[in-house]
Amino acid sequence: MAYTPYSIFKKEDAISQLPFSCLAENLENHVKSVSTKALNTNDLKLRTYRLAIATTEEYSNFQVDEAGLGTGANRNDSINAVMSAIVVTMTRVNAVFGNDLAIKMQLVPNNDKIIFLETDPGDDPYTDDNSSKMLTQNQTTLDNIIGFSNYDIGHVFSTGGGGLAYLASVCTNSKAKGVTGSSNPIGEPFYIDYVAHEMGHQFGANHTFNGTAGSCGGGNRNDPTAVEPGSGSTIMGYAGLCANHNVQNLSDSYFHKVSIEEIMNNVTNGAGQCATISNFANNLHVPVVNAGADFTIPKSTPFALTGQGSDADGNVLTYCWEQID
Repeated sequence: MAYTPYSIFKKEDAISQLPFSCLAENLENHVKSVSTKALNTNDLKLRTYRLAIATTEEYSNFQVDEAGLGTGANRNDSINAVMSAIVVTMTRVNAVFGNDLAIKMQLVPNNDKIIFLETDPGDDPYTDDNSSKMLTQNQTTLDNIIGFSNYDIGHVFSTGGGGLAYLASVCTNSKAKGVTGSSNPIGEPFYIDYVAHEMGHQFGANHTFNGTAGSCGGGNRNDPTAVEPGSGSTIMGYAGLCANHNVQNLSDSYFHKVSIEEIMNNVTNGAGQCATISNFANNLHVPVVNAGADFTIPKSTPFALTGQGSDADGNVLTYCWEQID
């Protein structure tokens, strides 16, 4: 019996996988402004989207080697190794999308058809180190192999160092235009800082950082949603990428309130309304939260925040304070 060694460590001790850059391209016809109405996931509906994830030869090679198969491995074993890596990634990503947004992405049944191996005949349709080219390449590949009407959101994993996605593109004619690339495409930084971030763009979320140094500059900052100090710390921020504006090196695994509002606006009122909707049990209750009275305080005044909440269903609650203005 073969054994695979695993390393266990705290996320904050993980080795940074920089350099990484992310760009979000707008779909002007589908992008809506952030609603001033408070939106959340308390409509008791689960939205399930059909997901197609393609892989470049380079990404597939990495996962085959990671599984200890090596050169000359059986094709089915190689495909299974890559599919397993995709499932591990999406299990983690879905945990966040499910918790924050009541959104689940479910792999299409024939996703193995869009896994490309170095040993396959013919050419890999992807340019692994060019995210811009892969946007169109992925749309064409998924439409031809999976079929345009058979998936709701598409993405491609590569080993190129960067991410690129069309904003609010899920369910649209550009629904496969999402790319995530890393030279080390495993572990929490890849799952949260990279994949969840790029898919967040596809569902309608902009960047949330307010910093301008390092990768936070160059047009990546989005003024209407620049609500987080420095690099930010949530998924749509740029933790670890903003030089002296960094507040931490890796993202926390949750979406900012502003990101939740943008995504919920898109999936309930925008172009992203193609999900299969399931109702949660009608005996569930929305948690009750009391953050206390409102106060206006002078600039630079130290303060402490207190609040309390309860849940009639007995679920364990977690608490988070986030700045908006």
